[in-house]
Amino acid sequence: MHLPLLLKDLAIILGLAGVISLVFRRLGQPVVLGYILVGILAGPHVPWIPTVTDTPNIQILAELGIVFLLFSLGLEFSFPRLLQTGFASATIALIEVAIMGMIGIFCGKALGWSTMDSVFLGGILAISSTTMIIKAFDELKLKSQRFAQTVFGVLIVEDLVAILILAALSTIAITREIQGFTLLAALGKLTLILPVVIVSGIYFIPRILKMSRRWLDAEALLIFSLGICLGLVLLSDWLGYSAALGAFLAGAILAESPEGKKIEHLIEPVRNLFGAIFFVSVGMLFNLSVLADNYWVVLIVTLVTIIGKTIATGLGALIAGRSSEESVQVGFSMAQVGEFSFIIASLGASLGVTSEFLYPLAVSVAVVTSFTTPYMIRGSTGAARALKGVTPLSLQELLSRYELALQRVRVSPQKSGLRARLSELKDLVYRALRAEPLPFRELAPWNAHLDAFSIEPGSTLSGKTLREVNVRGLTGANVLVINRTGSSIIAPDPDRILLPSDQLVALGSDQQTQALRLLAESPMTSAQDTVSNPEYVLEAALIREGSYLDGRTIRDASVRETLGGLVVGIERGGIRITNPESNTELKHGDIIWVVCPLGSREAVARIASSPP
Repeated sequence: MHLPLLLKDLAIILGLAGVISLVFRRLGQPVVLGYILVGILAGPHVPWIPTVTDTPNIQILAELGIVFLLFSLGLEFSFPRLLQTGFASATIALIEVAIMGMIGIFCGKALGWSTMDSVFLGGILAISSTTMIIKAFDELKLKSQRFAQTVFGVLIVEDLVAILILAALSTIAITREIQGFTLLAALGKLTLILPVVIVSGIYFIPRILKMSRRWLDAEALLIFSLGICLGLVLLSDWLGYSAALGAFLAGAILAESPEGKKIEHLIEPVRNLFGAIFFVSVGMLFNLSVLADNYWVVLIVTLVTIIGKTIATGLGALIAGRSSEESVQVGFSMAQVGEFSFIIASLGASLGVTSEFLYPLAVSVAVVTSFTTPYMIRGSTGAARALKGVTPLSLQELLSRYELALQRVRVSPQKSGLRARLSELKDLVYRALRAEPLPFRELAPWNAHLDAFSIEPGSTLSGKTLREVNVRGLTGANVLVINRTGSSIIAPDPDRILLPSDQLVALGSDQQTQALRLLAESPMTSAQDTVSNPEYVLEAALIREGSYLDGRTIRDASVRETLGGLVVGIERGGIRITNPESNTELKHGDIIWVVCPLGSREAVARIASSPP
C-alpha cells in the first residue's frame, strides 16, 4: 500500500516531537523550543536526518495551528477581566507597544532594510511572550506577587493589541505600501465591525448553547465550537482581515457562554496537536546558513529587544503609577518576544512581502530571549534595589507623590466622566508636586497586597500558634483570615492553633508574604499548591463628608460585623497608618484600606460615601 507523503511527514514530525518534548521537559526547558528544534532537524536545511517532503501540506496544517492557538487564546480571554485590568495595565501595554514598534522601525532603517521589513520588525518586537512569562513565573513561584499580577494584566491587553497589529499588517501586506488613509480606513472598518460581531455573537451563541444543552455531549460541543471558529475565520478572511482575528473573536465570544470552560478543556488536545505542528513548521523555515551570514544582526536585534523592552515597559509602569521597584520588576519580566512574533513573521513570509532573513531572525531572537527570561525575572529584585540605591531621594519623593496622586483618582473621583477624572488628576499631581517635603518613609507607596496559601504538614506553623512562632515579628506580614473546613476565622486570636491544610490570607509586601510562605509551606510544596484566587481582597475607599464612616471610630463603624472585613490601613494627609487601633476616628478625606470578602467590595465603597 502506498502511503501519502503527508502521513510519512507527520510520522517524522510527531515522532521527533514526542522524543524531543520528553528531553526538554526533563531539562526544564520550554517545550516550544523543542518543537522548533524538531522543525530545524526535519527541515530541508539539515540533510543527514529524514526530511519532510510535502512542505505545502505541512504549511496548511501549520495555518490551522495558528487558528487553534488564537482560538484557545480567545477562550482564555475575558472582556470583564480586560476591564478589571484597569488604567495601569492598559497604559503599560500601549506605551510598550508604541515605543518598541518605533524602535523596530528605526532599527530596521538603520540596518538598511526596506520599509516593509522595518515595519514588520516593529510588529515582531512589540509583543512579549505570554507562554514564556507564565512558565517562568510558575517555575520561580512568583505568580502571587504583586508585580506578577501587573504583568498578567499587561499581557491581557497586549494580546488584544497583537490582534489589531495583525489586522494592520495584513492590510499593509495586501496593499504592498503604507498609506495612512488606507490603514486608518481599515482600522476604522475593524472598529465598526468588531462590536457588531462580538455583541451578536455574545447575544446569540450562548442562547443557542443553552437551548441545545440537553443534546450537547462533549463530541457535539467540540464540533459546534470548531464550526463557529472556522466560520468566523472565513468571515474575517472575506472582510480582508487575518484568520487569526476571526479565530480569536470566536474564542472570546464562546468564553462568555456558560460552556466556555468546558470548551476550553475540550479544545486543548486539538490546540496542542496543531500548535506543535505550527512550531515545527517555524523551525522548518529556519535556515542556518542565513543565520550564519547575519549573526551580528541577530545579536543587535536581541540586545535592542532586551534593553528596549525593559526600559519601555518599566517607563510605562512608572507613568501608570507603579513604584520604582515594581516598575523595574515588570520591565525585566517582559524583555522577550515569542509566539506572536512567529505569527507576525510568518504572515510577512507567507505573503511574500518580507525578505528571506526576517523569519529566521525572529525565531533566533525569540529563542535567545526565551532562555534569558527566567534569569531576567530572577535578577529583577536585585536590580530594583540597586537602582533605588543610586536614585536621588528627591526623585524618589517625586515618584511617590505621583503614585499617591494616581491612587487617589483610582479610588474615588469626586465626579464621574473622563473630563472630571483628568481634571482631578491634574489638580492632584500639581498639589502633590508642590506640597512641602515629608520624610520619604512616610511617603512609601502602599505596596502591600493579599496573598493566600496552605499550611503544609511538617511546616514551621503546623500545630503552633501565631504568637508562639512570632509570625508578625519574623516576617512583617499580618495574618488576617484563616480559612478552615469551609468557614473563615477573621482577625484570628494570636493563641489560636494553626492546623495542617488551613489556608492563610495575609497582608504584606512581596518580601513579607514570601517570608511567611516559607514558614507555612514544607520544602516539598510546589507552586500548584498555592491559592491563586483568594476569596478575600484588599479594597480602598475614600470617605466622603457626612458619610456613614465620617466621624466614627473603627469600632463604632462595625466594619467587621457588617462587612466581615478589617480596616488594615488609613491614608491621611499623605501619611500611612498601618494596623490602626479600633478607637481610631475616621474622618472625611481619609482613604481606608479594608480586607473583605470578594462580595463586599461594593459595600465598602457604599458605606464610605453614603449618609448614615
